[in-house]
Amino acid sequence: MLQSLIAEIKEYKKPSILASLYMVFEVMFEISIPFIMATLLDKGVQKGDMTTVLTYGLLMLVFAFLSLFCGMQSARYGAFASAGFAKNLRKAIFKKIQTFSFENIDSFSSGGLVTRMMTDVTNVQNSYQMVIRICVRAPLNLIFAIVASYLINPQMASIFIGITIFLGLVLGVITKIVYPLFTKVFDAYDNLNNSIQENITNMRVVKSYVKEEEETVKFKKASRLIYNMFMKAIRIVILSSPAMMLSLYASFILISWIGAQLIVGGSFTTGELTSMFAYVMTILMSLMMFMM
Repeated sequence: MLQSLIAEIKEYKKPSILASLYMVFEVMFEISIPFIMATLLDKGVQKGDMTTVLTYGLLMLVFAFLSLFCGMQSARYGAFASAGFAKNLRKAIFKKIQTFSFENIDSFSSGGLVTRMMTDVTNVQNSYQMVIRICVRAPLNLIFAIVASYLINPQMASIFIGITIFLGLVLGVITKIVYPLFTKVFDAYDNLNNSIQENITNMRVVKSYVKEEEETVKFKKASRLIYNMFMKAIRIVILSSPAMMLSLYASFILISWIGAQLIVGGSFTTGELTSMFAYVMTILMSLMMFMM
């Protein structure tokens, strides 16, 4: 199955690679900015050295624009590659359906085939774009941010490890519960598409036998089923938000508390503390990207 999907990338392999490569550079530039900011605050702002402030400030600006440029290029190539992949996939599915015998066609509902070519392919397209962009960005962000925090202060970085493990477990449990619910939605989509197709194809029959009200109830029932299934999944997914906020504020409190003690002891600086706050946001957002 996976090999069949990969085979449809075809001429869009180069844009896919470029999207991932630009994403790597974006992460590198983005992670470097808090490092530069720490130096700017400690050696420039606190000592009143305007030359250092201007030098490192300009360097931060350059890195920010480079990160923005790489992010734009990654999004551009990612969108192009995923749209082309979806085009090839729909074409391959349509050709495959044309080879079906009447027995094969009877074993699949028309609504199911429409769902495969439209909704399912769109989901595969979005997933592929996330694979070549987000699935590259999230782990690199997580790894680089933890490594950078360790280079600044290993004791403070241990806070990130604990928070990361806690939030990772919470998001893992939520994903395990929600994934089967989203999987069942596709069967409900088949029923909805079948209802729509039957009403359009047999419109004259429905009107002749005065079945409008019955078909309306049937359509509403299929729509309500999809709504209920989505709402059930979303009620669980939204638990990730309070878990995220709990992890975020717990990190801020621990970093502020331990950081203040280290600053008083002279083994930590204000600039390094500021960088730690930036890295904790990066780490937590990376985990949320993983969940998506």
